[in-house]
Amino acid sequence: MQNSGRFLSLKLLKVMKKVIPKQRKVKTTLAWFDLGCYPGEMLFANGMDYNQLVKALNKYKATNWLIGIEDESDLINNATWLALKRVVRNTKTSEETKLFYILIRDPFKFTDENYSLLAHEVVHICQFFLEDILDRNKEKEAEAYLHTHIMKLCLKALRGK
Repeated sequence: MQNSGRFLSLKLLKVMKKVIPKQRKVKTTLAWFDLGCYPGEMLFANGMDYNQLVKALNKYKATNWLIGIEDESDLINNATWLALKRVVRNTKTSEETKLFYILIRDPFKFTDENYSLLAHEVVHICQFFLEDILDRNKEKEAEAYLHTHIMKLCLKALRGK
């Protein structure tokens, strides 16, 4: 009886491999996107250390994102997973801009562990962002929607879509 169950499992696995297409895995990712219905943007980078990130941001002339991490080379190079909030002030206008980042130093692996770690960093972005606009102890649904939105965008970027 044990062998027949094992045989069925292996057969099912072979069928699943044919039905489920392989996902395109990206070694490095650089994307920035808005936070949905909330006023704000977030930068998402995967598979890059500090120098590689700076080079990529310069290539795309994304100097606004460089300002928030210009003195963070040690932090970024020493952390494998990182969520950041940085507030920068325009010296001429005194206007403040909030910058949000999720930085993953090593290439993302599509494993339960990496999905969980990404979700963890997205929670931090929700915490950083929502604390300025609502009471997180009273409003629960807004955080859930923001978390879902950011996760979808990050996973889409990781899959190269």
